[in-house]
Amino acid sequence: MSRHFISVISTSDTDLIHWFKILQKKSLTPEPIINYMLRQFPWQAALYLTLTTGGTSFCGGALISSTWILTAAHCVQGVTAVTAYLGVVSLSDTSRVTAQASRAVVHPSYSSTTLANDIALLQLSTSVSSSSYISTISLATSTLGTGVSVTVSGWERTSDSKSWVL
Repeated sequence: MSRHFISVISTSDTDLIHWFKILQKKSLTPEPIINYMLRQFPWQAALYLTLTTGGTSFCGGALISSTWILTAAHCVQGVTAVTAYLGVVSLSDTSRVTAQASRAVVHPSYSSTTLANDIALLQLSTSVSSSSYISTISLATSTLGTGVSVTVSGWERTSDSKSWVL
């Protein structure tokens, strides 16, 4: 039996369908902010990706339950393994919590051409415990209106010679 890391959900996966309905792609134009504080974004996950080509890549994600991370569908295309780092604001921090993903679930209407529905879920092979540095993000219960201020978090490099920071 062949094992697939990436799968497309079926309509029988009601919990996943519910999450995808809640998590609709929004068009945002945030101003870049590099100031961060430990515990400010305890749901932020750093994702190290092993590619089918043998190379590696990097993406970010958000912990939405103790066993699921939300990320972009384009991040898991051509990927054979994902390691998630949680609980840190710098990837050089050795106190991080590490979790392996057991599968990736891509939105059934994802288009790699247009990036429509560019959403995927990563199921972790083990449950992640909450702490003062790690917690889940609250999911929206309704659609945002026009002109609403939001905060966007993610990983970036402040220079080519520095480690990734939140």
